[in-house]
Amino acid sequence: NDVLEILGASFEPLSDSEKRSLGISDGLRVKSVKEGKFKTVGIREGFVLTRVNKKPVNSVNDVASILKESEGGVFVEGLDRNGAKNYYAFGM
Repeated sequence: NDVLEILGASFEPLSDSEKRSLGISDGLRVKSVKEGKFKTVGIREGFVLTRVNKKPVNSVNDVASILKESEGGVFVEGLDRNGAKNYYAFGM
């Protein structure tokens, strides 16, 4: 997928129990980061992506379809490995 190539990240789903323990209803874990937008802004492996442009994400398809609709800036919300909320923004 072109969009995911641009991000330079691969993702894995979260189990319902993982979501519960993090106190979230949506999310996708960043499994790996290579050259791309995520690495540039400092998103690392283990980051849990909860929203992209204010829309909840639970699958790679969610991320891809939101990014395809997006023009210009992308706003990412989620939880760092220590559970702290974090926000990142970048242009596509």
